[in-house]
Amino acid sequence: AFTTGVMLGPMRPVVPHLAKVLLGVLLALSAAHAAGAPSFDLRPAAGVLHRLLPARAAQIELGTIAPKDGHERFRISDAHGHVRVEGSTTSALLFGVNWYLKYVAKLQISPNGDRLGTARVLPLPPHPIEREARYRYRYALNQNTDGYTMPYWDWPRWQHEIDVLAFSGINAMIVERGMDTVLYRTFRDFGYSDRKIRAWITQPAHQNWQLMGNLCCFDGPISKALLAKRVASAQRIVARLRELGITPVLPGFYGIVPADFERKFPSAHVLPQGDWAGFTRPGWLDPRDPMFAKIAASFYRHQRELFGDSSIYDMEVFQEGGSAGDVPVPEAARDVQAALQNAHPGADWMMLAWQGNPRQDLLSGVDRKHLFIIDIDHDRVPRDDREKDF
Repeated sequence: AFTTGVMLGPMRPVVPHLAKVLLGVLLALSAAHAAGAPSFDLRPAAGVLHRLLPARAAQIELGTIAPKDGHERFRISDAHGHVRVEGSTTSALLFGVNWYLKYVAKLQISPNGDRLGTARVLPLPPHPIEREARYRYRYALNQNTDGYTMPYWDWPRWQHEIDVLAFSGINAMIVERGMDTVLYRTFRDFGYSDRKIRAWITQPAHQNWQLMGNLCCFDGPISKALLAKRVASAQRIVARLRELGITPVLPGFYGIVPADFERKFPSAHVLPQGDWAGFTRPGWLDPRDPMFAKIAASFYRHQRELFGDSSIYDMEVFQEGGSAGDVPVPEAARDVQAALQNAHPGADWMMLAWQGNPRQDLLSGVDRKHLFIIDIDHDRVPRDDREKDF
């Protein structure tokens, strides 16, 4: 297969030198395109190396390589005295560099700290090394990380986390930050006042639980300034993920509405969802109700305007409780998925496998070709019963 590559010179805070490095990347990509070789932009991967390995990035040559039988792959080799790593995608390429560091150079970069040793010269691989990805998606994070861990991270902290995840071969990650503004704009479309809907939207450390339908209205109202700040932050996060070939998994709309929604729209069929950990849960709008499709269309339109499209959307119906009432769950699941498909044809619906979810009646109503289940119930024994669960 044809391959392309570029040597990464040492990056210093000097604009002319950086321009030379980027020019080298562009020339390599241009040559690859002319030769008909598979290619993608190497600059985002080069940026990760310069941030994580500033003193050694110049010793690693990056290149592209064709996939094999539809599988992402990487190759590590000795290229005239330099370490050369090629990948079929940005994700495969960066994981190849990480694989080389772990198993050839015996160095480590991790979310919990780095062990980079003192040797300045990286060892050459003793022979070419090739590996293929086993799975199409390598997913990171669950919905609670944005509450327990990440709600107040600044950009340098986010940038480092994304770099390490990309280095670990991750190519899908949930992003909940900024969805407060999507909810705000959506319900403003349906007559809610600015103050009323900001009072319904909870503060950052609890917004993940609002998106999962567990609570609302905590410690509000959220300020307009914070909404704007979180949108700008989320847009930067999503842009970086896309640069590195990571699919941003965005929350979808499955029916959460303010408690007084039925008073504003008396004909709407809204089911109270009870309490969760001492909080009142948002109401659940019956997905068969004509209002559901209208609200979902508004939600996805605003989300697209702010963050673009994705191919995976997270929706946690009946997360740690909730009630279907008189709603036939298979039909509700069908209509939730239909609203997603109308907005994003071919997109996958992500669900958590946690405690009693996903429910069998919910699964029976969805097109499983567009289902993406994340099993986080790690204490479940035995593990092999998951095959019958989903």
